[in-house]
Amino acid sequence: MTIGIATRIVADKERAERLFGNVDDFKSAFEKEFNQSGIYQMKETDTVISFELKPEAADPEMIDFVRAFYELRYARKRNCEGVLEVLSKENTLQGWLNIADEKRFECFQTDEYVRYPIESPSPFSNLYVSVEQIILSIDGKIIMECYNDLFAFFTRLLRTQLASYRLANSLLVYISG
Repeated sequence: MTIGIATRIVADKERAERLFGNVDDFKSAFEKEFNQSGIYQMKETDTVISFELKPEAADPEMIDFVRAFYELRYARKRNCEGVLEVLSKENTLQGWLNIADEKRFECFQTDEYVRYPIESPSPFSNLYVSVEQIILSIDGKIIMECYNDLFAFFTRLLRTQLASYRLANSLLVYISG
């Protein structure tokens, strides 16, 4: 299981038009799914529709965002300190993508093999888009069962999201059985 920042999302244009009726309706569905707030730039060719993370959206807050994510995600420092040190020497999205492409760090690397469903008006078919992302967290089945770090992360997220309720601190996320 990975958690990452989607840097590029690509859809087959013909399939998008077939499922959504037109490009504008697909774009609306995309915006609803990713709550984009203008952080992606749409590009269109004869065959694909792509959304790329705008440098001006990432550049001013990437380091602070990644630091805040790591503090929330990893209760222990793990190996993220080295990542933040390397990232702080860059100040552009392209520079950070280059670092991620090197795959030096488990918790900061690119992944191009993600398929993500966008709900279409058709009740029987979704549009699967290809997503390129920077992985910020990666865990496999064995690691989750042994260390429970990912479940502790989800527990902290739920407790934070529901903090206005006294019962929030009673929530636990775990594998049963």
